[in-house]
Amino acid sequence: MLDHVMATIEAQDPRVVEMFLNVGCMFGHIDLLQELFKAKPDVAQSVSRCAFALNDAVRHGRVEVVHFLLERVIEDTKMIDVFHQNDQSGLTVLGAAIMTGRPKMLKILLSAYPGDINKAVGNSPPPIKLAAQGQHYECCKVLQESGRLDPLCNPVFEALTVLSSVLLADYRGFRHLMVGESIGKACVMKVLGHMVGGKPKHLGRRESENFVKIVRFLVGKWE
Repeated sequence: MLDHVMATIEAQDPRVVEMFLNVGCMFGHIDLLQELFKAKPDVAQSVSRCAFALNDAVRHGRVEVVHFLLERVIEDTKMIDVFHQNDQSGLTVLGAAIMTGRPKMLKILLSAYPGDINKAVGNSPPPIKLAAQGQHYECCKVLQESGRLDPLCNPVFEALTVLSSVLLADYRGFRHLMVGESIGKACVMKVLGHMVGGKPKHLGRRESENFVKIVRFLVGKWE
């Protein structure tokens, strides 16, 4: 039935496929998506359309749709290309999950992403750097706990430097992030030493007090 309806509408407006994808992914209508992919199997062959659909589902928190797309629609051979595709705002699927503050969604996506999360994903910065710059502590924690971060990788070091600078003004945020941390002690101390040792005069009173708290916390955690 849907294939007949779509053929009729598509004759008037070829953008109907995007419309069906958009509605299905935004509002979680898996039944509509199933009919769409059945009526138009070529849609699943399009990297850009799959990325468009996945990005929409991620941004609107549609977990069921994300599982459906990852497990039943997107072919393994196309997975890396879908993840590297940028949307209109310049974000990849991983970037969308991070910048909309969806750690659970990020965890699902990481389980399907076959690439190296220490490197740029498509034209988007490394995930840990995006999470640090956006102050998304929960997403930082998901990335850490994935066990796929290389503490010695430059983008990770840069991201931790940014994050540590932010957290000097938010000690509770730092403690929250460090619970169950998987980043090495040496790396964290190197970041703090680099940051404070490089610009000691730029620390205000509150930042200085928080730095002392952070160091005491780390000493207690790692002694």
